[in-house]
Amino acid sequence: MLICAMNKMDDAWAVMKKLPPRERKRAASAILDFAASLDGPNLTPGQTNQIKQRMSKPAAKVETVAKVRARLRKLEA
Repeated sequence: MLICAMNKMDDAWAVMKKLPPRERKRAASAILDFAASLDGPNLTPGQTNQIKQRMSKPAAKVETVAKVRARLRKLEA
């Protein structure tokens, strides 16, 4: 299995070496982004719990400025 993976890496490297510098840089960035995503976020257990709590609550109601102004006018009257 490891030999197969190394062969694929060798094939990928050979393809990358043939790319123009700009495309090579994009490919390298994509590989580095992929590798970084494998680690996942580094959150403390407290941060994880806080995210779970916030996600379980319904989203706050959002109103347009016009609706807020209309409400305020009603309160002033």
